[in-house]
Amino acid sequence: MLDVVRRASARLKRMCQGSVSGILDLGCGEGRNTLYTLFKGIYTCALDISPGCLERVDKAARSLRLRGLLDLLVADVSHMPFRDECFEAILDSYLYTFIRDRESYAYRIAKMLKAGGKLLLEYDMSPHLLPHARLLALLAPFDRQLVQVRLELLYHEWGDVGDEELEQVPAISALYVAPLSQEKTC
Repeated sequence: MLDVVRRASARLKRMCQGSVSGILDLGCGEGRNTLYTLFKGIYTCALDISPGCLERVDKAARSLRLRGLLDLLVADVSHMPFRDECFEAILDSYLYTFIRDRESYAYRIAKMLKAGGKLLLEYDMSPHLLPHARLLALLAPFDRQLVQVRLELLYHEWGDVGDEELEQVPAISALYVAPLSQEKTC
């Protein structure tokens, strides 16, 4: 259980403080972040395109006796089956790296967030050596939809986004909040 807490980023830990009772983990992969949110007692919908990844998340959650708060969904993010304003928090931990239609993706995420809901977006970009200045430009679709409240320039190790000790790959972490008025622009 200590490894679950140790592997979670300080940014995810901050986002999970307070009154977050449910979160969507987009592109959950092996479940590093999903297991942390479950450990914190937060209902988590873990979405990934890979059934194999979700099977491993399910197995890990069961072994830690955290399965009760977890829904698993095999889906492509270009066809997410969620209604508008249904999540109070969404996590995209390095899925944005692989998104081609960034405008549509940002629009859909903004629509899924409840008023005042949070998005934690973390990404780098292939060829994984883009400087921070070029990575920042990729935030524009989200800046048009949501309110940015925190921005961090990061680095991580090659092949391990959870290891931020080695400064090898430039990355970005941005925390956004959905406008309370729900008047989002297109």
